[in-house]
Amino acid sequence: MLASEAYAMPSVPRTEIFDLHEILGGALSRTNSTFAVIGAIKALAQGLRFVALAMASCAMLAAQGANGQEVECLSYPYDQAESVRDSRIRELLLWLRVSVDQSSDLLRALDTVRPEICLADYVFGAEGFFDVYDGKIVIDGTLSKGMMQAVLIHELRHIHQVRIGVCPGPMLSMHETARVTLAMEADASAVSLQLAWDLKQSGNPDTWNALAAWPTHSDIADAFEKEMDASENVARATAQAFAQWYISDWRREEYYLAACSDYLDIQDATHALPKYGLASPEMFDRICTLPTGENYNCVIPTELNPW
Repeated sequence: MLASEAYAMPSVPRTEIFDLHEILGGALSRTNSTFAVIGAIKALAQGLRFVALAMASCAMLAAQGANGQEVECLSYPYDQAESVRDSRIRELLLWLRVSVDQSSDLLRALDTVRPEICLADYVFGAEGFFDVYDGKIVIDGTLSKGMMQAVLIHELRHIHQVRIGVCPGPMLSMHETARVTLAMEADASAVSLQLAWDLKQSGNPDTWNALAAWPTHSDIADAFEKEMDASENVARATAQAFAQWYISDWRREEYYLAACSDYLDIQDATHALPKYGLASPEMFDRICTLPTGENYNCVIPTELNPW
């Protein structure tokens, strides 16, 4: 996750799910007023601070330590370990460097941005996040080794996205900001599976097994694996995983609401007027590239993208 933009690896979803269309349907049917719709979403957002997404406020909470819990960070180049937790971070980064192709965009992002890597006793509502303002990746230190590896890859993908400039800009509308946010999340999930699959094929299945067993994303892993079994084409399997991300009502609605809430928070803080800019098609082409640089031709299922 990018903490300021609601990009996250969420934990297991709530059993009670909000229906975005049901909640906002009244406002949308009664008026076409942009301000009425924004007001409805803002009112809803005020009651969604507990959603399973570590947004900016959650990032601040995690960075300070939830309920007084400890957060320890290791700075680049991650070789000065002074505690047991520091040693775990160093081992995680050593694993990354020997496991991922040295020409990978992920390592390039790591060595360019040089984020602090942090382990926390607890991360509210998520397995981890990237705080773009503070330049930190925070990972739940209670996770299994395989899941910590998966979270690190996922968040490094977000750093890569920031580095190449595909984050939503200030001139985009709220809807377009959310649309790009969802695409970035779908891409990070799909690319994480692609790398985990490569590791599995080389005899290191921990990362793949963790993602395949993760309740919120196991269906994406299934879609990737089925396409690999059918075609043995990595780009096609990654595209299938990207599309599968949108199949879940929970994923779409949670991330959409979180992105809108964050957009409105920033708008309130900066006293900015609503913007109506559109994301360029080229932005999505830039999002959907494998770590090797190859485009994987991602497609957002139109029937599952009602916004």
